[in-house]
Amino acid sequence: MDNLSKAAEIDFIKTEIEKQTTSYSQQMELLSKKLKIAKREIKNTESEYYSYLNLVLIPQIEKELDELNNKVRSLAYEYIVFDYIRKKLGDQK
Repeated sequence: MDNLSKAAEIDFIKTEIEKQTTSYSQQMELLSKKLKIAKREIKNTESEYYSYLNLVLIPQIEKELDELNNKVRSLAYEYIVFDYIRKKLGDQK
């Protein structure tokens, strides 16, 4: 009888270990799925950010640079005209 109760106890422990192993396996599977989803979300976020950069931010910066370039050219032209007028006025004296 003693051996029978020990065998039953061993079976019970074995069953509990199998339950825990199954539980851990399910938890690992769930965590793996969550990790894959998180990685996909990161890629999507990166993709959205790069799209924002390429479609909005970079063109906006390029436009601002073009505007600044135009202002610099205009200022340079005004300086050339001013310098020309100053020289002409200096020649007249």
